[in-house]
Amino acid sequence: MARDTTPHPSADAAADLRLSEAHEIIYDGNVLMLRLGRYLKPYGLIPTTMGLLSRLMDPRCDAVRMTELAASLAMSMSGVTRAVDSLEAEGLIKRNFGTRDRREVMVRITEAGRRRVHEALPGYLRELDSHRQEMSPALRVG
Repeated sequence: MARDTTPHPSADAAADLRLSEAHEIIYDGNVLMLRLGRYLKPYGLIPTTMGLLSRLMDPRCDAVRMTELAASLAMSMSGVTRAVDSLEAEGLIKRNFGTRDRREVMVRITEAGRRRVHEALPGYLRELDSHRQEMSPALRVG
């Protein structure tokens, strides 16, 4: 097969470097999600639901508004709703209407949800630490 000699869309070396860095970041994020997904599967969780549950574990708040969850997890409202539906069906979280505004939906973690997070957390953190060590040094923070 003949080598493609079509010029790269960018003749700018700085833009090429930025594109390369963007691809590396995206690849690394995808690898991390796959790795965490494999680890969390026996716990009946995926990275999204683990992130949601761990956000609800914050001792500074009793319950979190769905809109705050979406913002803090960089998720769409429909994505948060699907995750909350799934976790609520398993008894890991509880959904209630706000006391001041019934349009407001509040979510809190249940004791079963806390137990699930505590069971999964040590290995989850090990996976994160291990992944961080394997990352490109340019992507490491801290």
